[in-house]
Amino acid sequence: MDEVNMLASILKSMDKEGKDLAKEISGILIDRQTKSLFLLRLKEFKRETSKLKQPPKIAKVEKMVMEFVLEQKKPVTRDDIIEKFGKTHKSLQYETHASITLNSLVKKGFLGKSKIEGVIYFMLPEDAVSHTLSVMGKLAGDIKTEDDILKICKSTGMPAINVISVLNELGY
Repeated sequence: MDEVNMLASILKSMDKEGKDLAKEISGILIDRQTKSLFLLRLKEFKRETSKLKQPPKIAKVEKMVMEFVLEQKKPVTRDDIIEKFGKTHKSLQYETHASITLNSLVKKGFLGKSKIEGVIYFMLPEDAVSHTLSVMGKLAGDIKTEDDILKICKSTGMPAINVISVLNELGY
């Protein structure tokens, strides 16, 4: 089966969602400018998704912080990191560096974060997504739109691929 027929078959199997997607793509491909932009974004998307096959690199200090978070078995704050490592790892005695390290782990998908009563807590991705779902008043199975996924990404700070993976584990 050639690629065009395969795409048509996939879109047809998606029922209404496939029809809507086909309509969007057709509208984009009709105009030369939007077609060029679409193809550029598609190449960017392909590059980004090819990175998914390789786990992100984790720096030595990130690994140490990650291990600490795992040992705690509860959400931690930036101040917990400073308290634990500030005396032994001079860079982690500073709020900025501790925040950068934690946020790097979030951006790489190793951790998620949630704001609880005005304090930002860092936790395992599953916990961050579960907390966000509870704040939204939803279960994983209630997530139906890309907008919902983007809200979870924004709330947890996690990449979409990690959010989707956690949602799948939770019954999305």
